[in-house]
Amino acid sequence: MVETAVFLYQLLGGGLRSRPALFTKPWAGICTDRLSFNSDGLRDPGDETPVNLAVLVTDAGKERLSPHQGLVKEGVLLVQSMLPDESVWAQLPAATRAHLKESGGRLYKIAPPRGSISTSNEYLLGAISGVLLKTDQMAVTQRRLLTIREEQLRQSVMNVDVALTRFEAGIKQVKEVDCARFPLNPIRSPTKSVEQVPAMVRRLGNIDDAYDSLPRFWDQVGVLYKQGKSEQLAPDPYLAMGAVPPLSASFRDLSRFRKQHPLFNPALCTGCGDCWSRCPDSAIQALAISPARLIDAGIRLSSAEVLRPVASKLAAGIAKQCLQQDPPPPTAVEPLLEHAYGRIKDRLPFPAARKQAIQHGIEQMVEEIGCLPVAITDPLYHDAEKLNKGSGELLVLAVDPEGCKGCGICIQACQSTALQNVRQSSQSLSQARQIERAWYGLPDSEPATLSRLEQHPQVGAMAAVHLAHSAGLAMTGGDGAEPGSGAKLAIRLVLAVVEAQLAPRFAEYLQQVNDTREAITGLIRTILSDALPADDLDALSRGLDNVDARQADMTSLLSEAETAVGSKVDAARLRRLVDLARDLSDLAWRLSSGRQGMGRARVSLVLSPSSAVGWASSFPHSPYSAPVTLDPTGDGVQLAAGLLEGQLRQATEGFVMMRKARAELEGSSDAARLWSDLEALTWCDLDEQERSLCPAMLLVGDSDQLAGRGMGQLTRVLV
Repeated sequence: MVETAVFLYQLLGGGLRSRPALFTKPWAGICTDRLSFNSDGLRDPGDETPVNLAVLVTDAGKERLSPHQGLVKEGVLLVQSMLPDESVWAQLPAATRAHLKESGGRLYKIAPPRGSISTSNEYLLGAISGVLLKTDQMAVTQRRLLTIREEQLRQSVMNVDVALTRFEAGIKQVKEVDCARFPLNPIRSPTKSVEQVPAMVRRLGNIDDAYDSLPRFWDQVGVLYKQGKSEQLAPDPYLAMGAVPPLSASFRDLSRFRKQHPLFNPALCTGCGDCWSRCPDSAIQALAISPARLIDAGIRLSSAEVLRPVASKLAAGIAKQCLQQDPPPPTAVEPLLEHAYGRIKDRLPFPAARKQAIQHGIEQMVEEIGCLPVAITDPLYHDAEKLNKGSGELLVLAVDPEGCKGCGICIQACQSTALQNVRQSSQSLSQARQIERAWYGLPDSEPATLSRLEQHPQVGAMAAVHLAHSAGLAMTGGDGAEPGSGAKLAIRLVLAVVEAQLAPRFAEYLQQVNDTREAITGLIRTILSDALPADDLDALSRGLDNVDARQADMTSLLSEAETAVGSKVDAARLRRLVDLARDLSDLAWRLSSGRQGMGRARVSLVLSPSSAVGWASSFPHSPYSAPVTLDPTGDGVQLAAGLLEGQLRQATEGFVMMRKARAELEGSSDAARLWSDLEALTWCDLDEQERSLCPAMLLVGDSDQLAGRGMGQLTRVLV
């Protein structure tokens, strides 16, 4: 737009006014620039100015646009597209097609530019000039136009010949599309690709009508925003709450706004982790996995249980290949697996039918995970093998084709050039989606591996942390942050570190809860078994004699021996234990799974309004897996303090259960009194270990919110 304005002003003089799109709009949003020109003086044209030429330079989100808005009768629309004429016409919004038909408008197209940004702008400027010439809106000849442009370029451009060539190419390559040839409503051919639920959120598929149900929210809200039909939103009490479920941003496909994306070459990878730890959008996803766990995952994903008897041999074959130097081992699961099977298939002591079934199982596994690229690196494989033979692990890396914004940070960070930019195509996107789908089927990296890599000089703590799902995927892409956002990367790194610290503690706590529940259940069984009249055989015999049925329920049997049983059971204690076992089961469920299958959050955020985090409140796209609260008042510290107190109160309830259970298991004579005292326990009374298990709260804001009065509030909260 700037080049067009300067060019027209220098060419024709007159009056010129420009109204560029607001720079504060979220990245990948729809932006409209407006330029008003007149050969005479020009006042403020206002918002409802007539449009003689509209230029549409995006292939994505056309359904949200109205490029014909304000277009005068017999106005001109220039579309940037490499599609055939019929497809260009079919992809325009229906209202735009109708306007062009009714008003006698003219449609032109130009292929997308290639090369650097500066020469691309010259190409598009040439196309605009070409349209103005063809429609007699510019009273100069093409030769005169080129001469004037050359004079302008010599004042500011070093390589004038290249820029002028691109400008002339734009003039010549612009082409008119005959709208009269095509029907108003063309029949669209059905697409072959079926949109799938992102792998990131498949675990959130618990469909219900609660406010935090991601399927409900996306079906009722997100889809309408995606299709540009937000005006069709129906009144909904959940919208009034402003509640957005976790990871809703992962539904957003950003591949439409890219022309390139990273391609991984595992043969060059050193396993340093710079790429996946520096990506703001979690688009570089990595994990470490041993050959044995890889084979086990492949059997599970492909349902090829027939491979179980040969699983250890296949894993050993892959491990052996990874150690060879000449020739170097393959860098994908398919050749590794097929080579490992080829070495053992003739020696298998199975009948022909069984061997055929195993061969079919190999083919099934290849279909599921054969596409995965694997890197055999020193930190994960060779160094581990030196310490402990058989402990080497493969590095499996996938690029999120929907979440990547194409910022190029990962490529700049990769010193071994294992990541390279490739031109995006339907084939490259399909391959990337297939790899990502298989990657999500693999198990998480082992905690022992992460601990070892944290101390490795070539990897370090930050890269090791991101190999765990809970840390590496604490945030996703799809939000409105600009490509390569430093603010988003900072928040992502902090979330990853906090998740890495708390995840193993919570896992240990969950195990303690389950063990305690089993112990309480065992104590209940012991009390009941001790109360049975096993010592009074006469009473038990009389009870059996009075039962006529061949199979009697326990209630009928015990009712016949009521006197012998009732005197031996402490009913009050038994009731306490039963309630406690039930509450511990509920606590374990909330910690490990919960309604959404993600368990209790280990960290939450409060975002104060600021330019640093404005992108984070782009409704309805939440990039977080953790709960987030937006502070609309500027008192984010007070809001965070209140939320944290509520979270601590909920966590304290679990610790109270555990203390009650310990009192019962230790056989304390005054357990009933201790229960009463524990009801008054607050988070201030927790011991050091219990406090380490409390969820964390992150407060994000800038100096306006956290300095001055905000700093005073923050100090009081921390104290």
